[in-house]
Amino acid sequence: ARAHLDEGALPRHAEAMALAERMAGVGSWSWEADTAEVHWSPGMHELLGSPAEGPTRLDEVLHPEDVDRYAAAIDRMIAEEAPFDEEYRVVRPDGTTRWLHGRAQVERDDRGRLVRIVGFVQDVHDRKQAELAQAATEAELARHREILEQIAVGAPVDDTLEAICRLVEADYPGALCSFLLVDAT
Repeated sequence: ARAHLDEGALPRHAEAMALAERMAGVGSWSWEADTAEVHWSPGMHELLGSPAEGPTRLDEVLHPEDVDRYAAAIDRMIAEEAPFDEEYRVVRPDGTTRWLHGRAQVERDDRGRLVRIVGFVQDVHDRKQAELAQAATEAELARHREILEQIAVGAPVDDTLEAICRLVEADYPGALCSFLLVDAT
């Protein structure tokens, strides 16, 4: 065991772990209950686009729309021993938003007291963007299908034109759509 504790082993190990995190697109963190200290790995700082001396509180970089959901999931994990397994967005110092997937668990002592929370985070931005784009495409196709069904069943022209206007206005926020019928046919 002493051979593994020679001088320089820890820095080499830390460098190897940092490289592994970078390759995997992950970062890790821990929060100590007795001191409220948070420790972020180099991979965590890299994922968040922050320097090593940068923030170590995720609530400082969470997207405002995700703060409450994230906090509720952490509270649930602590109170109910529920697993923390969430996707959320962070806003990097350069203003870009990234989707992350985080997992964490609570560590307790023999008396059941909270000692620490440990977790890891993985960048899932590209996958999440693809999922959101696919969902938007499917929603648009559903709206088109609704209009085609109205035409197929012979729905009143006014209803069909109204549905088309709603579709155009949804695709172009701020636009106002209208049809002008030049005669009854």
